[in-house]
Order: sequence, then structure tokens, then C-alpha cells
Amino acid sequence: MKTILIIAALIIIAYFSLSSSPLASPATDISQDDFLARKQSSNDYLLLDVRTEEEFAQGHIEGALNISHTEIINRLEDIPKDKDLIIYCRSGKRAGVAAKLLAKNGYKNLFHLDGDMNGWISNQRPVSVDKN
Repeated sequence: MKTILIIAALIIIAYFSLSSSPLASPATDISQDDFLARKQSSNDYLLLDVRTEEEFAQGHIEGALNISHTEIINRLEDIPKDKDLIIYCRSGKRAGVAAKLLAKNGYKNLFHLDGDMNGWISNQRPVSVDKN
């Protein structure tokens, strides 16, 4: 009986640990194909690249606004609340952090670009490069 109670307690702890994971994102995934279709038909979104300036300069998705995830809180006035926000980084972790910060500050229509920049490049999607 004691073993069963311990196992039940561990299951409950694991459930609540996973459900409140700091990596959980309030953003809904959007596929690259869905994003490209949307890009062709609408401009009611903002594509937000939350990587560093250096990463952005090396290559980014055309039309993206670059605000590093560490600067989001200081640049909220540059991010409209009335548009859908499609967020990406290199692999997803920083995009999740940015989405949480935005959600805490009243942003509702948050989307995460599936695959982020790594996936975009591996799918041979077009990349814009800043020319200095």
C-alpha cells in the first residue's frame, strides 16, 4: 500500500511539473507552408525574429522584424497588439521565452513558426541577408 501511495504521489508531481513547464509556450504552432500561404494572401501579421542582431544579419526570413528575446520587454511599443505575431528563433527555445513575455503583457494572437530558422533553412526556404 505504501508503494502505491508513493507511485501515485510521483505521478501527480510529474503531471503538475510538466503542465507548468517553463518551456511550455502560449503560442500556437504554424507550419512553414501555412505561413507562406498567409504571406501571399494577407499582411495582418507581424513576423518577429527574436534572435540576436548578428544572427539576423547572417540570414533571416524576408519581412521579419528583429527584436532579440532579451529586448522584448523594452520594445513592446514596437510590437502591435492588433496583429497576429508569428515568432521564430534558431531552434525554438527563445521563441518560447518571447511568447511567454508577450502573453504576460497582454498579447493574444501568438504563433510559433514550426521548425524555426533551422527548419526553414533545412527546407531550403528563401533567406534574406543584410548587406553591409
